[in-house]
Amino acid sequence: MELLELENLIKAIPVRKQASIVNKKSWEKKLKGQAANKKLFKEIYKGEITREDILKENNPKKKIMMTLMWGYPTGGRGNNISNILKKIEKLSTILSKDAELTEERFNQLLKKFRENEIKGLGPSTWSKLLYFFNYSIEGNKCLIYDQKIVSSLNRKQFSELANDEKKYKQNKNDYLIYLRKIKEWAEKIDAKDSDLPDKIEVFLFYFNLYYKWD
Repeated sequence: MELLELENLIKAIPVRKQASIVNKKSWEKKLKGQAANKKLFKEIYKGEITREDILKENNPKKKIMMTLMWGYPTGGRGNNISNILKKIEKLSTILSKDAELTEERFNQLLKKFRENEIKGLGPSTWSKLLYFFNYSIEGNKCLIYDQKIVSSLNRKQFSELANDEKKYKQNKNDYLIYLRKIKEWAEKIDAKDSDLPDKIEVFLFYFNLYYKWD
């Protein structure tokens, strides 16, 4: 079966309405000892948060925290969230740059994350930040690339993936391949829909991973 056979379903996904219910108590624990971030959290917290809320936010520090709240509504594992937010000033400066990257500048961006010792900032998280900060790499829109997306790509139940012998891993090189593929599929379905790459990402996250298509 081809992915394109489900284009009506994919096009109908209300991607910007995808929401997370944030666990306030868990988040307050993660922010222990971070007075400025606690204040920021109180300003942002409304119970639920959607993709649209984050995409519309212009304040970089709020956008970073909102991204983490949406992506990790129960506070994430270990101290990752706490460690990232301790570097929120530096991270907001790094991300508030030209968002149209070449592959070389993408590699430089990841190097900056490492040089500033932003612990806990792996592919699942930096891909979310690049998405919500509207980054692109070589003209390909940045999208979320977490472990569920990787598992979905490796499921191979559509011909577009079944014919690809590649075993996807959660690293920067496979991320670039993923972005190119999503752009290619999106252009075949509807090149005019700027949200279509996002919709395909959500399709992979839910419908490809948890449904069987014959």
